[in-house]
Amino acid sequence: MNFPRMRPPLLNLLTGLSVVFALAGCATRPAAAPETTVAPDPARQLRLGMKAAEIEVLMGKPAEIRKFPSESGDVVVWIYHRELPARVETVAPTVSEVPWVDPITGELKAEIVPQTSEQRTERIEEISVYLAGDVLAEVRRTVRHHRSFSP
Repeated sequence: MNFPRMRPPLLNLLTGLSVVFALAGCATRPAAAPETTVAPDPARQLRLGMKAAEIEVLMGKPAEIRKFPSESGDVVVWIYHRELPARVETVAPTVSEVPWVDPITGELKAEIVPQTSEQRTERIEEISVYLAGDVLAEVRRTVRHHRSFSP
């Protein structure tokens, strides 16, 4: 007579727990990446024909105001400054000769090696809003760059 082989109760418990943990691991989802929201660029929302009051609500007070007389009436330029994110890059602005001795021939040689440093580029955007009368006539955007190197 063959009797079924009995497993010890501890082995049954461990087998059951391992199945439960394996299935629980399959049921989990990876954590969602945090949502990042980028504020809309108010200057991109400017439309020709907008009134000065609408522009001021959208853009805020200008950093500078310039007036220019013209035949059809004064042109007023509102100037806004906006700091853009800086960029940092590794660059090789110079090279140097590094002397070394060839271990086989004993000859003195020189190797040209680039000298790297970090270049930081600060960027300032200037937004010029041209008003003819009290109405938006033109928008111009320029970006100024200032580069600096770390030692």
